[in-house]
Amino acid sequence: MLSNVTNQDDLQPGLVLDHRYVIRTVIDPGQFVQVYLVEDLRYQKDCILTEFIFRNAGEREIVETELEEKFDSINQGQFGGIAAPKELFGEGGRLLILQKTFDGTLPKELRQSLLPLNEYAVVQLLNQVLPALRNGEVTNLQNDLHDLALTALILLTGQYFYDSESNSWNWTQSKQISDQRKDVLTRMLGSGQRFNNVEEVFSALNAVFLPVKTPDFSIPRYLYIVVLGIVIGISLIVIAVRRLWISSQPKIDGGSPSSSNVPQCPEGSGFVAIACNVEVKDIDSVNFEQGKLTVKLKGKATANDRLFISEQLISANKSGANNNNSTSNDVLVDNQVIGNFTGGIGTQPLEITFNKNANAEKVRILLSNILYKNISETPQPGERIVEFKITDGDGGTSKVLTQIISVNKVNSVPLLTVPKAKTVKEDGQIIITGISVKDDDAGDNNITVTLQTNNGSITVKDNVNNGLTWRDIKEDKLGVIILNGTVSQINNTLKDKQALIYQTQTDFNGIDTLTVTVNDNGKQVSNLEAIIYPPGALNSQTDSKVININIEPLNDNPQLSRSQLGSSPNKPPDQGSLQPNTQRLTKQQAVNVVESWLKVKAQAFGNTYNEQVVYQYTTDSYRDKQLGKVGWLRRNNAYEIWVTPSVEPLGDVLDRGNEVVINIQARESVTRYQGGVLDPNYTRSLSGTYRFTLQLDDGIWKVANSEEIN
Repeated sequence: MLSNVTNQDDLQPGLVLDHRYVIRTVIDPGQFVQVYLVEDLRYQKDCILTEFIFRNAGEREIVETELEEKFDSINQGQFGGIAAPKELFGEGGRLLILQKTFDGTLPKELRQSLLPLNEYAVVQLLNQVLPALRNGEVTNLQNDLHDLALTALILLTGQYFYDSESNSWNWTQSKQISDQRKDVLTRMLGSGQRFNNVEEVFSALNAVFLPVKTPDFSIPRYLYIVVLGIVIGISLIVIAVRRLWISSQPKIDGGSPSSSNVPQCPEGSGFVAIACNVEVKDIDSVNFEQGKLTVKLKGKATANDRLFISEQLISANKSGANNNNSTSNDVLVDNQVIGNFTGGIGTQPLEITFNKNANAEKVRILLSNILYKNISETPQPGERIVEFKITDGDGGTSKVLTQIISVNKVNSVPLLTVPKAKTVKEDGQIIITGISVKDDDAGDNNITVTLQTNNGSITVKDNVNNGLTWRDIKEDKLGVIILNGTVSQINNTLKDKQALIYQTQTDFNGIDTLTVTVNDNGKQVSNLEAIIYPPGALNSQTDSKVININIEPLNDNPQLSRSQLGSSPNKPPDQGSLQPNTQRLTKQQAVNVVESWLKVKAQAFGNTYNEQVVYQYTTDSYRDKQLGKVGWLRRNNAYEIWVTPSVEPLGDVLDRGNEVVINIQARESVTRYQGGVLDPNYTRSLSGTYRFTLQLDDGIWKVANSEEIN
């Protein structure tokens, strides 16, 4: 068909193609696509001829073969009035597509009389075309939506092509386009938040419904449909060809390579690999001979920045740490030279020129071994933008792949200050002050301080001015308190004179320890996809200090008690049937001790958190348990309301020398509020039989244990 036309010739009016089609006029010229009105001499009818120009015959043949397969779906008529392709031919670097004929006015004149269209009509046309894009990849979808948006703007503005002189579309001022649809078209063109799939476009496009405005047809309606079909049809063909054109270019893409043989990226303390898991493709090139990989720094790049290749791929200077000074610039992959490198110092690009040994897989391995470092002891913080671009040696050039490197100051280590050893009496408590934290680069970020004892418990005040609140103080387990807040909040709390109270474990004496640990929780960058340099620069840092607590023993008072009458000296008393107490505590006195404790629970667990009554009425591990509950309620902004109980003794008391046991039938009810809201899970009436154990503590009988029995 094109035997009388060379690749360098433009198709001019009067030229006859294939001895059948004569070019009448150029409808729209363009660098990539040109559209002509031609006359079919055989049938004396006008046709639309669209010409695509490629770099060589090989590219044109690939596109032509795959495009022929796509014509079947277009010819099925599923896109309304779209003019289907009638014929497809190609020769050299040219591909010509002929669309079906029509009668009537010339397209240019039709366009002038029909365009611009109203917004409603364009939306309906887009709704017909969008289904054709459903099965495309996301990357191709963005390109397709871009072309489709340009087509919509042609119909809305009456302008057919992009204004190359002003390098813009002056469509956003159009009064006949709603603001909502302007936003949709802007996103389709690639600005702002892009669409991820066709369904998102449908949803946004049809979110606003405008009244139907029927165009004023000054020409027959069938010609209107035909011309719109030609416009949309050409757009679909451009989309199809553009997709195939892009697929024939060399590609470097981020993501996981399809091959299971993933190169191992180098790791070290003084550099970072910047192109791990980058995939390389070129469907029409066997190798990259005479091609080039260019890696360059942008952004806040400095003279101390370095781009270089891992030593394992360099043929000389193997023992060196930086191949920027290598005496040989050959690059080896699998013991085979695939090219040579230059540059990489400061803002000078790192360039690798390939030979015939450089196939896609070897180039992929090379990319995985491209490294970054900064030779300064104090690198200038900021983002470095790395751009990767590859040419295939046949005229093809990939899109630019970018990677962000975040250069940071190394996260400083927080420092703890703690007091010297403390001394306290057995079963006593002590206020601990003198703990503080310093972290030069924590700023307003939260840090975590953990307080842990082995043979005691800790209470931290939660209402210090400008300090931590109950939400910031958590009891992880017995003897472990976790503080979370800013350095200022934690220090304000810890310097309060009543903030931290250490309570010894009952009857324990000797050396206990209070371990204080601070963790600054690391640092973060705004761009979570950025590569961090130096490696581990933002990792969390910790410090830990130990405070020794010397617990001095007390001389416990001697105890006298009478052996239980009728009991064998080798057999313990039967706890199931309590024996009469004839020594020191009467039955009524024991009942009074239990009832008193049950009544003051309303004070201990109420919104005043009265820990003093816990010390007054309980002892031993039972006291520690009740204090732990008071602490939990305080930290979780909760409190309980206890109703005055009824208490009835069952049987007599059992005297065990330094302790007395009594069975009690008790009835009481509790209502818990947390954060000012009733907690139904802890609101209930309690009734049962309980065994209370009472012990002498400094001459006072107190509750030491309680357990429910059948």
